[in-house]
Amino acid sequence: MTNFVDRTKIYSILGFTGAVSFDELKPLLASLLAIVLDFAYSFAKKKLKI
Repeated sequence: MTNFVDRTKIYSILGFTGAVSFDELKPLLASLLAIVLDFAYSFAKKKLKI
């Protein structure tokens, strides 16, 4: 379910910035990916108690 929510947020952001070119969106997508990966890593650490 979380993947669905994340995709919906990303799509809404893409729709909101529809006039922006893809090259200008790359930093935004990269930062979103970094945030998601960071959250997933900390979540996995809590679950697995690493």
